[in-house]
Amino acid sequence: MADRHPLPAWAKLATGVLVTGLIAAGAHRWHAQAILAKLGRPVVAVLVVHGVTDGRASWTTPGGWTWRRVHLAGSAAPETRAAVLADLRRTPGIAGADWQ
Repeated sequence: MADRHPLPAWAKLATGVLVTGLIAAGAHRWHAQAILAKLGRPVVAVLVVHGVTDGRASWTTPGGWTWRRVHLAGSAAPETRAAVLADLRRTPGIAGADWQ
């Protein structure tokens, strides 16, 4: 049976690309939350062990992508920062760490 109102090929392609983009964005957001939850626990534990009470951790790049590299901030002495970074760099799943 023929379509009554056939869509042009460009409209089908545009719709497919749009739907694929929406699905990919949703999957990225869902997966990013799971990564952040999994990687956030050891960071908190390391900060507490070293007595950093005002530490903040960021897992996103300037472009908004979630990455396994943690960017820390907070007031801590240079030797404390070095110890925290060394511990985090040895933590499985964390690709790297720096203090901003």
